[in-house]
Amino acid sequence: MALTLGQSAQIVANANYQARIRAAMGRAAIAVSTEVQGALSGNAWMARRRLSIRVLNGPDQWMGNFVAAVAADPSSALTWFAPVAITSSTPANPIVVTTSAVHGLTTGDVVEIANHAVNLNANGVWTVTVVTTTTFSIPQAGNGTGGATGTVMRMETDANLVNTVSSVFSAIAGLLPGE
Repeated sequence: MALTLGQSAQIVANANYQARIRAAMGRAAIAVSTEVQGALSGNAWMARRRLSIRVLNGPDQWMGNFVAAVAADPSSALTWFAPVAITSSTPANPIVVTTSAVHGLTTGDVVEIANHAVNLNANGVWTVTVVTTTTFSIPQAGNGTGGATGTVMRMETDANLVNTVSSVFSAIAGLLPGE
């Protein structure tokens, strides 16, 4: 499902989301800096190139613009994934996490595990390997048996983030639709 206004605000405040948008900004800026004028007007092409150079030289100055624009872009393919409660995790390597409901993950998905107590090594952003519909593993050694605390939430794919950053690039460069 598409992001609601409240979900957009929540995701904008997420540090992991911000870091991933920063990486997407860099990838999009490199692509824009090497694009040929093509069908773009000379002014549009120059505006996009100037922004790409500014983003590459000082990404922090543009971070807020891109984070907000990506989260609010109504034409984006971004999806909000509801968090699923964790019931336990193993102290093994890799950590195996069990959820309270079907997690809906696919091997290779990126997730954020937050607020999981005891097995603190499980917290963070990970690429998962699905074991069952309610269990998955993460490539990390556990440091204790985790109980029923915390949540896991699937994160947006990097490809969707890059596509959405690219789609808002012209607007952030000050261009109107169709320019």
